[in-house]
Amino acid sequence: MIENHAKVNGNYKLAYIFENGAFRFGENERLLDKSFFGAGFYTRYKNVIRNLRFCDCFEDQNFKTVEQFAQMGLPLSMNNWLCLRGALNKAKKNYKKPDPVLENKCESLLNFLLKIKRGSKKIREVLTADAINQSKPVDLLIVESFARITNTTVPDDTVLKTVLGLWNKVYFTNDFREFLFKQRNNTLGIGARVAHFDENVDDRCTFCRILYPAVQTREEFLHLFRTCPITLGLLRNTVRLWRLPITVPGPDPDPVFENLYWYGIENEENKMELSIYFDLFRYVLWKFKTRRVLPRIADFTSIYTSLLDTILAIKPKIRAKIFNNRLIANVLQALG
Repeated sequence: MIENHAKVNGNYKLAYIFENGAFRFGENERLLDKSFFGAGFYTRYKNVIRNLRFCDCFEDQNFKTVEQFAQMGLPLSMNNWLCLRGALNKAKKNYKKPDPVLENKCESLLNFLLKIKRGSKKIREVLTADAINQSKPVDLLIVESFARITNTTVPDDTVLKTVLGLWNKVYFTNDFREFLFKQRNNTLGIGARVAHFDENVDDRCTFCRILYPAVQTREEFLHLFRTCPITLGLLRNTVRLWRLPITVPGPDPDPVFENLYWYGIENEENKMELSIYFDLFRYVLWKFKTRRVLPRIADFTSIYTSLLDTILAIKPKIRAKIFNNRLIANVLQALG
């Protein structure tokens, strides 16, 4: 049943790879099972391995490096990495659909099994129970972790269900969706985080050390996306350029702005369009960071407006939401 799920439309991208017959390696078509990883390794990293999906193994359409897997909490050996890469690239070749409509149609294992009237009852019961547990996101560890690294207070369930679900919107590019998922799960390759696993990585802020090579400021999540002078400058300059009625405070915490910036909250209510606006800001900032390029305002706004224009073309209802939001309505003028 799990193997069949992976072979339908573009489901292979959301399929779990552990002991899944859709993903095999070697001449003997062996499964990616406990023996593949090794008993000791599997015992230590059981949770990561069992939750590993096809899409988790790729970034920007490229298979992740050994270092990137280590950042995910899975320090693979070179041999296992090569075998895993071969198995997943083979699956991609076999299951990728020539019709883009089918290829982009992805369904989770839970939804796939729930459609089945008979059979797999126990599996469906377990998955449904898990989904019910996730219906209270305020209790999730990733929610508490995100509040901690952003120095914010955990908002209510209504807000969280919106912001945690944004990564799965089909009108976003796959790369943007991956960023949103990793951002909320605190798995982005932030300098200080990567340096914890790899001593050869510089843990200093990418932008700060371009301007001031002698700087010692660590690239923490909050610094990169909120308090870095470059980030603050971009926030203020974009607000000024687009004439938005938003006050961007300094690096010190400001409860009103933090709720707006991290959760899209205005007047104690989440506005999806505000979440998209600021998530897209952080995504573009992240692209400059990964390229190790200092973001100039002209380049930054050009990329930002291009991405936003694409989203609005695919989902016109978002344009209407932005138009009716007093804080960011003026950004539409930048799109022409």
